Amino acid sequence: MTARTGYHKVSQHMPTDIFTVRPYDLVELVADLMSWGAHPACACGGRQPGCIAGLVTQRVVLRHLADLAKQSREAGGERPAAWTSCAAT
Repeated sequence: MTARTGYHKVSQHMPTDIFTVRPYDLVELVADLMSWGAHPACACGGRQPGCIAGLVTQRVVLRHLADLAKQSREAGGERPAAWTSCAAT
């Protein structure tokens, strides 16, 4: 076994800037929040202060926006405005 040169704690690698969203917030708003600033990978979803109902990840948002674009193409329409605004960033 090799000797460790140092120890790393989770706190050294986890982001501390967290933002919260509510269940009724628009997915497009969450996508915009994720694209601004430090590019957080997820947002906490809460119903009440101090209560986390779940996490919204970049993957979930991307899947939602991709589904919107696919539905629009299949219907012969243009790209959804939310998709184009997120793609431009």
